[in-house]
Amino acid sequence: MLSLFVPPEWGIPFGCMRNKNKMKIYFSQIYIEVGVTYPFTHIFQKYLSDEISARVNESAEFSEKFGEGYSIMFRISAKSDIENMEIKGPTVFKKDKDVEYSLFIPFKDFEGGATKSCEYALNVIVDVVLQVLFSYKFDVSGIEKDRKGLIERILNDVEMIRS
Repeated sequence: MLSLFVPPEWGIPFGCMRNKNKMKIYFSQIYIEVGVTYPFTHIFQKYLSDEISARVNESAEFSEKFGEGYSIMFRISAKSDIENMEIKGPTVFKKDKDVEYSLFIPFKDFEGGATKSCEYALNVIVDVVLQVLFSYKFDVSGIEKDRKGLIERILNDVEMIRS
């Protein structure tokens, strides 16, 4: 029997099937106010997308509402003139099979620098992700269980936060 080792960074080998029960959740960032940003990198976006996706399976309610094969995109932004988180969406893109939410985090510049501000933002992001996923009856227990570790990993990785 022939066995083929393919490093994870090469992707899925030809002929292999993806796990169809996994929901793909993406994160991106767009900041519209000058000077109002959280210093997360593209590496952070990929890491959070991979880690949250790995902890979520398909939801029958989500599939019934939007159809099979849809993913969720969370677009992260910040505003200086708000006190509470704002969630816009869902916006549905049928051609791309994408359900998008825009998250506007209140911008807070804490004493203690970027780490404190990023910790605040990460907790808000995870709260919103849990709220949205829970509203479609996704099992969010894996995210809840690993929340602290995910946030600590991001805060301690210099490649995920610009200094």
